[in-house]
Order: sequence, then structure tokens, then C-alpha cells
Amino acid sequence: MSKNGIVHNQTQALIQRYKAIIGGTWINKDYIDEIVRTKSPQKAYEKVGEITEMPIEAAHIKGDSILFYYNSSNHEAIKAAIRLHPGTSPKTIIGPGNSDLRINEAGNILTLSTTDKENSRRETTVFFKASKEEMDKGEGDALKYIINKMLVIGDYTLRDSSNKVSKVSFKDDGKVVGLGDFKTYNILIDFMTPPNNLDQIFFDSNTPPSKYFAFKINADTLSLFETKDAADSVNLELGKLKYKLVKQK
Repeated sequence: MSKNGIVHNQTQALIQRYKAIIGGTWINKDYIDEIVRTKSPQKAYEKVGEITEMPIEAAHIKGDSILFYYNSSNHEAIKAAIRLHPGTSPKTIIGPGNSDLRINEAGNILTLSTTDKENSRRETTVFFKASKEEMDKGEGDALKYIINKMLVIGDYTLRDSSNKVSKVSFKDDGKVVGLGDFKTYNILIDFMTPPNNLDQIFFDSNTPPSKYFAFKINADTLSLFETKDAADSVNLELGKLKYKLVKQK
């Protein structure tokens, strides 16, 4: 077989491999690791990256390309393409922005690598594939479920001002039980625009008023605070402590 024929066969084998394993939701590993470390989406936002999450459906392969929308910094969806052609490094294909895209042999870790033209430095972003359980429990939104799981999902005890103890539960599906009239919760993860200086959870109920609370997590304690506008009318300030919840073991 000619050299061109060997190269062609190698290329086809590479393409077929990626067609079989590229489908899924890929999530920025550094970002999630930072949320786990800080217990704060606001502090972790510096690690969010240009690409936070890539939902890729193999069924959307058209010819030699896959078109998809990635989650950009938890703020907006950006259209991108992956080309089923060899990249500049071994065992890679062409990813968004002409990056080198590589998936490990186990099919659960994806890396995007680019070269900074100004300083010739190689920059790599690592993504992990969301599991079927994470996709199912997140009802298709694996990123939201993973963040909820890392931060608040679970059962808590709440002690009020009269020393009465009750149970509060943050569920997998975004529902909350036992916290006043609130029915659902949503942790804010978009810090692109102000006010963006505090971690916040939005609580909704069947009847108004819905409510934003700032939150802090210290070990097994979740504290929810009222907020007020800062003097600059841009940021927020912590107000009084509204709820102090202790996670059950």
C-alpha cells in the first residue's frame, strides 16, 4: 500500500473512533474543581473559561463536521464546529477555534489545546464527560445538577429564633422542601454583569414573592442572608442572616 493509502486509512480510523465517543456533555474540569475547593461559584468564576460546557450530539454529524452550541462563561451560547480531520498533534481532530481536540482511551476526558501566537505557549483546557446519572438527574442540564450536588443538595436542620428545629431538603431536581413557602431553588452562576460580587440563590414559590438570598458555605453549614444595594448602586452588601442550615450527615 502506498504512503498516501496508509495515511488515508489512519485518518478514517481516527474519524470513526471519534464518531463513536464524542457524543455527550463535556464540562470544564478546572471550573468544577474550583467550585469544590471554594464552595463559591462567584470565586470560581475566574476558572470558568471561554468554554464552560459542550453538549455534543453525534447524530448532528454532517459530512465531516459537527455543529453545536457551547456554553460560554455561563453567559451565552456560541455556535461552533468540530471537524473530523486530523489536528496538528497525534491522535487529535480539529476542535472549536482550530484547536486540537483529543479524547482519552477511556472516552471520558476531552482536552482542547491551542498555541498562543504571541508567546508560543501551549494552552490546554480539560473537560470531563457528564455521566448518564448526572444527565438524568439534571433533566438534561448536567452542569446545573453537578453544581447543586457539590454545594447544596441534601437534608438540613433549621433552628429558628424560638429554638424550634425543622427539616429542610434541597432536592436533585431543583425543588426545596421545608423552607417557608419556597418550592424551587436556582444557584446563580453567571457573573458576567453586576451585581456579581456575592454568591446568590434564587428561591421561587407558587405565589409571590420570590426571593434572592446571598449564601455562604462553611463546612456543613449553609447560611442565607438578606442583601441590600451597596453605596455604589452596582454591587450588593450582606444584610441580616435569614436562615442557618446545618447539613445532616
